[in-house]
Amino acid sequence: MCAIHHGENGDTGGDGILSALVSVSASYRVTRDWSARVTRNRVVKRYTHDTDVILCGIGYRF
Repeated sequence: MCAIHHGENGDTGGDGILSALVSVSASYRVTRDWSARVTRNRVVKRYTHDTDVILCGIGYRF
């Protein structure tokens, strides 16, 4: 996924022109019916402050 930011007055100058979302996910089946998942999302851009979001969850198969 990518995003293109246009600044004020439609200009594209500055460090935040292009961003990308990179995700890594891992799942573990605890039992036959239950599983656990961890996903890390990172918004990567040319600006020095990247953003990380870590999601954790459990699931039940029925």
